[in-house]
Amino acid sequence: MAFFLLISINCVSAAQDKLDQKTLYALSRQCGKQAEEHFENCPGGCQDYARNAKGEAVRSYRSHFNSKLYKCFILESLSISEFQDANGVKLEKPVRFTNEQLEDVNENKVYGWGWFYEGIDAVMPPISCIETELNKECHSRSEWEAFIKPYMEE
Repeated sequence: MAFFLLISINCVSAAQDKLDQKTLYALSRQCGKQAEEHFENCPGGCQDYARNAKGEAVRSYRSHFNSKLYKCFILESLSISEFQDANGVKLEKPVRFTNEQLEDVNENKVYGWGWFYEGIDAVMPPISCIETELNKECHSRSEWEAFIKPYMEE
């Protein structure tokens, strides 16, 4: 009798785990669709960035359903590379500016922003980011990555 009870409990437990995985998969798919729509609609306003003679701009995003927080997050990124200065003179070294934003898709709540510069010597700091959830600034790319990790990987 104890053997039968043990097998029954294990089967029920396995079925619940499978159901949880199915639910998690469905929520992840739904989050991906919501993030895509959010990205395409550009809430808060955004411009169409396109390749031009001076450089190029690339918008992208990554979404993640966080099962611990039960929230759908989007990490939006805009990278702008300039190959020529304002006068059309080719730059020795391309300048790249990247802006990232972590946001809750459903609440339109921004959790933080990060600005990263490459190729601008002594003109701007290499990084600046604001973590609105923690009300603090970070001072390195690794600090920014550490901030977004619990939202984008749980």
